[in-house]
Amino acid sequence: MAIQLGAHYSELDLSDKDIEGGRLNDVTLGLNWHLNPNTRVMLNYVHAGVDLSDINVKDGNADIFAMRFQVDL
Repeated sequence: MAIQLGAHYSELDLSDKDIEGGRLNDVTLGLNWHLNPNTRVMLNYVHAGVDLSDINVKDGNADIFAMRFQVDL
């Protein structure tokens, strides 16, 4: 049995030439619990935010929780 922790940050510029899409930033925190060599449980939390201040639109945020159970036969 093992536990694995992970973190990830990313940025995405959604604007290009005539398209003003703002900027998207997200932070992901993850926990993997390896029950045995063939089985694991994965939990993720993602906080994403979009900055649209350049185009006079209200900014947006999202909080996402995800879980997956994986078996390798």
